[in-house]
Amino acid sequence: DVPPVLLGGSHAAIDAWKAEQRLARTAERRPDLLPPLEISAERDARIPNIGRIRQFRWPTDFPGTRALWEASGYELGALDTPAELAKLFERNPGLALVAEAGKARPQLLGAAFAGWDGRTATIYRLAVAESHRRQGVGSALLAELEQRLRSAGCKSARILLESPSEAATSFLAKAGWQPGDASSWSKSLG
Repeated sequence: DVPPVLLGGSHAAIDAWKAEQRLARTAERRPDLLPPLEISAERDARIPNIGRIRQFRWPTDFPGTRALWEASGYELGALDTPAELAKLFERNPGLALVAEAGKARPQLLGAAFAGWDGRTATIYRLAVAESHRRQGVGSALLAELEQRLRSAGCKSARILLESPSEAATSFLAKAGWQPGDASSWSKSLG
């Protein structure tokens, strides 16, 4: 299949897609060639009887995380490119997490990212591998992000749900989250 962006006719979009593909291949095959982001060292959190939560490692964790998002049904867009994610991680140190199990060959179980503008935090792309749902991985990721945001002085947070399912809304309600009042509108500026 030919990716739709290549059929769209926008040279800028095609160039951006090619750059993303090059970066993703390099991250997968030769991550040592990419400069690491300087992110503050954070402690790992344990997920009882499953594994641990640790800081997202850029760029080595990107291919697995992207595959997790796609398997979880997220529609990836212009803000999910390596370049855009690098900006998010750089501006929000300590707020990009992955859950994994195993030491020799760790298995990616879940991922969650947050951004904080100094007033309200937004949690993006909380995803858990289907094989580990309903085992506490998502709850542990969410709790760890909440703790890190509290420690930074954040008093309010929201979660973006692209297409709210009953399972997602039930999960968030059990974690103490409430539906918001405002509707969300967006516009591409790029």
